[in-house]
Amino acid sequence: MNSEKSNKYKIFRIIILTACSVFSFFLLSDNFALAVAPKAPVVLAPKINERILTFSPTIAGVAENNTKILIVIDDKIVGSVKTKNGKKTGSFKFKPKKSLKTGKHTVYAVAERRKERSISSAKVSFNIPKDVVRSLDGAIIPLEKYRSWPVGVMIENLSQVRYSQGGLSKASVVYETLAEGGATRFLAIFDGENIKADKIMPVRSVRPYYAQWAREYGAVLMHAGGSPDGVWEIRRLLMTDADYLRSKTAKYFWRTDRSLSVHNLATSDKKIKQMLVDFSLGDRIPNFQSWKFKKEAVENKRGKDKSSVLIKFGAKAFDAEYKYDKAKNIYLRWNGGQIQKDANTKKQLFAKNVVIQYVPKEKVLDRKGRLEIKTTGSGKGMIMQDGKFINISWKKKAPSGRTVFYYPNKKEVEFNRGATWVEVVPVGKTVVIKK
Repeated sequence: MNSEKSNKYKIFRIIILTACSVFSFFLLSDNFALAVAPKAPVVLAPKINERILTFSPTIAGVAENNTKILIVIDDKIVGSVKTKNGKKTGSFKFKPKKSLKTGKHTVYAVAERRKERSISSAKVSFNIPKDVVRSLDGAIIPLEKYRSWPVGVMIENLSQVRYSQGGLSKASVVYETLAEGGATRFLAIFDGENIKADKIMPVRSVRPYYAQWAREYGAVLMHAGGSPDGVWEIRRLLMTDADYLRSKTAKYFWRTDRSLSVHNLATSDKKIKQMLVDFSLGDRIPNFQSWKFKKEAVENKRGKDKSSVLIKFGAKAFDAEYKYDKAKNIYLRWNGGQIQKDANTKKQLFAKNVVIQYVPKEKVLDRKGRLEIKTTGSGKGMIMQDGKFINISWKKKAPSGRTVFYYPNKKEVEFNRGATWVEVVPVGKTVVIKK
């Protein structure tokens, strides 16, 4: 009898111990459904009072492993995301599917595990501005037009084809210097997604120094071939380009008036926008160093009306002249003694800022008159803005680096908002200033 009781006791003890072991196993397991709420997550992005330049900001943070994170924007749950587990803690990222409106917003997060929710994270305020400063030229533009990739286009400047030049008035920045045989050529930098120009022409070949300027913006460079050094520089600088002479990118150009022979190659705003989509650059912006911008001077603080600067590159047909219009605070452009117009708008070209950048004397490379123009290092210059002539200096550390301009007090030059024309003038060329 005692033996039977002893066996029953042993069996009962084994059952109890087994149950305790199983219970302990699940108690220590992450899968055990104890009614214990997870700790509150921490929102790391956006930062408190951050200015967000997108309608769909990334919400990111950290939380306990194996939790679902509820994202609450403006006190409404807009979605959820599972944590990406780490060694000690998890992380999460979330982008709202629905675009937010401009203005102030708040966001916080709540962690959830097996229907148990944490307390909410600290509420973070952020702001989506209505208008922003365009990095290319300082223009104030709506936020929806901000995400746009720069595009550089090589444009010819022979006097016999100037009547067909189109698109220059829509450029944010234009560089002019010698290309070959005493002739100048332009590199026009455009806001790729927002440009409005039916024709941008005549598109011509590239030289290495133009490629270096385009690289400053991370711009897609559009051209029709180039000197051997120019084409090689594009490759060396790891640039994205669209070359008419390559079958894959020829579709972004077309030939216009056949009487212009090789001077009739054009592109357009529609071609450029399609190119950016094809290159997966639509709705993106490169991270380039923007110049600084300022408010333009009021009229009674401006310089003398009709003051001017004349740059003599060599042949008279390529003389570049700018005359100041005090009332409009712009510099009207002449080329070869003639008013220079945009063929699309029929209006005279003008700039809000004109920079003269002095560089070492050009070096002739071959019988075709191709040149070497040094863009790196440092040098002197001058800026015309608000009717005034201001001595400046410039620095460019590397071929892919940004050219930065400085006042004599070493502070960085501040540009008026709008188009800037940069005249790159080799030492030995004549510059005539009329104040």
